[in-house]
Amino acid sequence: MGIWLTTDPLSDRYPGWSPYNYVANNPLVNIDPNGMEWYYYQADGADEKDWHYHEDTPEMEIWTGELDDKGNKIMQMTEGLMELLAFNGSSLTWYMENGTSQNWQAVSGVVDHNGNTQPDLQWVKDVGPIPEGQFFVNTDIPQLWNNLSAWQKFKSNVGRGQWPGGRISWGNQRYEIFPRSVGNRSGFFLHGGTNFGSKGCIDLAGCMSDFFYVFGSNKRGTVPLFVYYGR
Repeated sequence: MGIWLTTDPLSDRYPGWSPYNYVANNPLVNIDPNGMEWYYYQADGADEKDWHYHEDTPEMEIWTGELDDKGNKIMQMTEGLMELLAFNGSSLTWYMENGTSQNWQAVSGVVDHNGNTQPDLQWVKDVGPIPEGQFFVNTDIPQLWNNLSAWQKFKSNVGRGQWPGGRISWGNQRYEIFPRSVGNRSGFFLHGGTNFGSKGCIDLAGCMSDFFYVFGSNKRGTVPLFVYYGR
């Protein structure tokens, strides 16, 4: 077992662990020199920004998802996150509080002829992907196909109801993404389905069941979701 000789300065964020544990008792896989968290930044020599577990960064600027009158991104400072989800247009990555990560193939919006997300269309309603910015996913309230009434399942299978298009469009599980609307866009979900592509939701298609099993098996409250297309 790995332990600190003094308590972790961020131990209050991890009530389920001993305040003396080091990297979730898994030092063969994880490192954590001083307990800092994940940050979105551009490392020296890198071509673009990405999420990093960086022990030397006390705070970092992130985009709020809004633009000023001149079209510039409005940034805000953050001091660390216990865990987060990040979507870059081709994959959804879960950065865990122990310093590890796992990712699943995902797209958003109507995909191009190569099956890729089209970030330039993010403000086009029912066509473009979910807009860039910060969102949240409440893991305590998943929506499940099996919980629908027989009447709702019937309506959904004919393109109406609470699950329009049924499991072909949505899969068996989905999470609502908050805020529900950004600008002229609304109705965001994280879901699966038969084929990649959506009206703006983050679509994991056949990967959704695995994501739901791995990520959603333990309720963890509200988790930040950051959408960045690296442009």
